[in-house]
Amino acid sequence: MRVALVISNNKWFSPYLNIYTEYFKSNNVFYEVISWNRDFSEEQNSVTYSGDIKDENKILKLFKYVKYARFVHNVVRKNQYDKLIVFGSKLPILLIPLLLTKYRGKYIEDFRDLSIEQYPIIKTLFSWILHGSYCNVVSSPGFIKYLPKADYIVAHNLSMDLARKGLGIKYKHPERPYEVLTIGGIRNYESNMEVVRSLANNSMYNIKFVGKGYASKKIEESCLLNSYTNVSFSGYYKKEDEPEIIKLSSVLNIFYPQVKSHTSIMSNRFYHALIYKKPMIVTAGSVQGEYVEKYNLGLSVKDCSDLADMLCSFIVNMDKETFENNCNALLTGFIKENELFLAELDKFIHNNI
Repeated sequence: MRVALVISNNKWFSPYLNIYTEYFKSNNVFYEVISWNRDFSEEQNSVTYSGDIKDENKILKLFKYVKYARFVHNVVRKNQYDKLIVFGSKLPILLIPLLLTKYRGKYIEDFRDLSIEQYPIIKTLFSWILHGSYCNVVSSPGFIKYLPKADYIVAHNLSMDLARKGLGIKYKHPERPYEVLTIGGIRNYESNMEVVRSLANNSMYNIKFVGKGYASKKIEESCLLNSYTNVSFSGYYKKEDEPEIIKLSSVLNIFYPQVKSHTSIMSNRFYHALIYKKPMIVTAGSVQGEYVEKYNLGLSVKDCSDLADMLCSFIVNMDKETFENNCNALLTGFIKENELFLAELDKFIHNNI
């Protein structure tokens, strides 16, 4: 059995691969990752296409996607994979001739972000992808109401081993100044700056950005321009260092723009907050906001106007045992959903389809 995982980004920006790769490694399934090295960083253990996609012109971006799709098509034909797992909507749509002929019923469509499939004509094309697949996976239940009608399985973007270990991790009450951490992909300028401005030059808080993304440089420049003294930037980090970075933080920032592409997602930071028992800042009206409000896991806010006082109040008045239990209750539910997904993945790999 030879399986290809086909992504449209660097592996560093694709932690959702882990749930698949953990399963493949533990079950001795041969797999390869076909990736798009957009930032020309060192891309290890993958079949890699290199090329940036920074052009603002949509036609040029489409042209680059077409070139990458051609690369993927050639690699798949050459390596003769038995089955595919394709991610997103843009690339699968460009691979329709391959997927719906040679691989009909032999691929999994894994959906992670709302994108071009929201346009009416393209939505029809994407529905062909959904109905030609073995199964359709979404990383957030919030996506389903925006996607074509089809059967979906939820697969949360978290390591099962780490999630189970997380059930035993305790909450540690932080000391001041509280460290508000934004870790991973730094992609949203306005929402991150709203958090920064609300806590800037406040002696109770240190604001830390660890990661990279198209908004990180602009955020750093704005902080320097405004002489914000309690904001720091670390840039790229090794994934194996992630747990220690998160453990040293007090709060995780997951405040996103109030648009459906962001209110519908479940972020990696959300799962990290549950695992490492960190309160979080999320957007009210989002899927994450609904979970935070139901389980009292932090602050669900429409804006950050009173964030400094509200955050301090939440931390000071938190009941340690209740918070731990609420994190673990939600984490246990996510583990059960992932177990159902893994059972379906096992059928996909071992059934002769």
